[in-house]
Amino acid sequence: GLATTAELVQALADPRGWWRMTAQRLLYERQDAASVGPLRELLRHSSPEARVNAVWSLQGLSALSDADLVRVLRDPHQGVRINAMQLAEGRLDANPDLLAEVIKQAEDEDAQVRMQAAFSLGASTSPAAAQALAKLARSTQDDVWLRTAVLSSARELAAEMFVTLLADQSFAPGS
Repeated sequence: GLATTAELVQALADPRGWWRMTAQRLLYERQDAASVGPLRELLRHSSPEARVNAVWSLQGLSALSDADLVRVLRDPHQGVRINAMQLAEGRLDANPDLLAEVIKQAEDEDAQVRMQAAFSLGASTSPAAAQALAKLARSTQDDVWLRTAVLSSARELAAEMFVTLLADQSFAPGS
């Protein structure tokens, strides 16, 4: 027979990727609001893979709150935080808490987390995002991928980044 919504949520914690992805797709197709509470539980107590599937499932149900996003932006696992940054992009200018959490990711020890932060900060028009990108630009050194991510995000924030970098004696030319 057909799996219940509760069984589909439980399947998001399955170690086998196919089961997780299939459960996520079926949850999306059902659009059952009864899955929202159990999905939020998965964000608190589950494997990193299940947490990623849960956060995307909440997004697919239009039930992903800013509080959910703050929680996953603080997740101990870098893969969960990378997905959270992608989901937060459209909300950064509306919610200073989300922007602050993504800015924190720009200083993460994991290079992939910093790179996603560089891409995600480009979704913001905030001077704070520009300053974080400028700081990332200073730190890129030999990391061509991170430099590319910073430059791709610099479109809207270029003027603010430029001012921040010019003010930095160690970075500005001729210093």
